[in-house]
Amino acid sequence: MPFASSSHRHPFYSRFGELVVLSLMTLDPVGADSTRHRVGGDASIDTPVDPHLERIGRPTAPEDVRTVPTAFAGDLLVGNQDSGALKRLDPVSGEIRWQLQAPNWIHSDIAWERGVGVLGYGNRFPSRRALGGGNAEPFGSGKSGLLAVDLETGEPVWHYHGTGDVMLTPLLHAGEVFAAGNDRALHVLSLEDGRRTGLITLGSRVELSSPTLDDDGRLFVGAAAPYRLFRVDPTTRAVVWMAEFGEAVAGLEGIPPAIEGDLVLTTAVVATSDPQRFAHRLFALDAQSGERRWSASLGETRSSDAAILGAPSVAEERVVAIDAAGDTLHAFDLRSGRALWQLDCGPIRGAPVIDGHRVYVTTAAGELLGADLATGEARFSVSLGATSLASSGPVRVGAHLFVPTHTGQLYLIPMAG
Repeated sequence: MPFASSSHRHPFYSRFGELVVLSLMTLDPVGADSTRHRVGGDASIDTPVDPHLERIGRPTAPEDVRTVPTAFAGDLLVGNQDSGALKRLDPVSGEIRWQLQAPNWIHSDIAWERGVGVLGYGNRFPSRRALGGGNAEPFGSGKSGLLAVDLETGEPVWHYHGTGDVMLTPLLHAGEVFAAGNDRALHVLSLEDGRRTGLITLGSRVELSSPTLDDDGRLFVGAAAPYRLFRVDPTTRAVVWMAEFGEAVAGLEGIPPAIEGDLVLTTAVVATSDPQRFAHRLFALDAQSGERRWSASLGETRSSDAAILGAPSVAEERVVAIDAAGDTLHAFDLRSGRALWQLDCGPIRGAPVIDGHRVYVTTAAGELLGADLATGEARFSVSLGATSLASSGPVRVGAHLFVPTHTGQLYLIPMAG
């Protein structure tokens, strides 16, 4: 059987104090008709209240949790990278409502609409074709595709294979699923039955840069070989514009762009005059035309690895991004790109989270840091007691920050007073 679904109930938390239970009961349930899509690591916090150490829950999961959790009807949907397991977790009782096994890694959050969740699966191991040379795409091996799940029962609804050997993240819009992969195209599927209703040719491959949609229905996605940023009209299924990044050597294909008003923002690694050094840059483009408005330096390194580049986070006319060394936050003016402040945090895990007044990051030292968005002044540092925090960084789930780890330890940090 390619997909195994189980409704057996397993204990999820090994420790679950009364205070944690009461805290989790405030997890905001999301309506059954709500549309969820990836936010690229940038999440909004409902309140600037600082977390208190004594209120942080430290439950333990049966296995490591690396993916971004998704809230559904007061529960958590959590996918596992190594095992490919998807679980719906009851945060109050500490039990698993159901579990489903995907054919490969689940590396991104689950998009859902009308009670149906859609997840992408795949991995990042080199394929045999890539190892053998030639013109093979270098990213992903094994089975790759999309799986739709009934979130009430955990039963598969439909399966779609054909997006290329790569991890991918679906985007839901108006009853359709948009997903891109290594086959250099954006696939459009019916949410109801998984039938392909469109194929938008990009001519560049997408790895982890999931499509991003704004409130005006504009879809953006970054891609590589050649390096480009696309704006797509999801209604007409036409490419509105394509911005070329001839100087880029990494990043665009793995960074979900951020959208704020008339600007779309992304990061990339670009070549320099020194073949041993690479510059990391933040780019702002006109969302209507695709023309560059400004770019800003995020420093240089000797590595072209774009893994440390997170999605830029935007709020209050400020853009916050991580520098090339992966240990400093930089803030820029949204309109001009002028540097406003920088804050040394030590090695950072995941993209920063902004609440409108504060910036939150997690670090390799196992800390949650908070800084003032306007000034960059450090406001607090909370040790979470673990140094294996997941690379996804913190994410908002209801009125909490959820911080997963590679060891199964979870942190649920209530942000409300």
